[in-house]
Amino acid sequence: MAGVFKWLTRIFAGLAVLGAGGALLVWTVVSGSLPDYDRRWEVPGLDGRAVILRDAYAVPHVSAETEAGVFFALGFAHAQDRLW
Repeated sequence: MAGVFKWLTRIFAGLAVLGAGGALLVWTVVSGSLPDYDRRWEVPGLDGRAVILRDAYAVPHVSAETEAGVFFALGFAHAQDRLW
């Protein structure tokens, strides 16, 4: 009977280690793919200044000097939020 408990303990410990390792791997992959909202970007091809500000809920607020700049910045914000 003692041998059974010994094996069950080893199996449980192994599953716990595998579960912790899997959770760490998922956390590393997910946190590495999140965008850095505080970074400043210099983007070629933009004909004026464009600003993307995010509120406390990470909702983007886009403003730019030209209409094309607004559309470009909106697409940029959308691409940032795609996670992959």
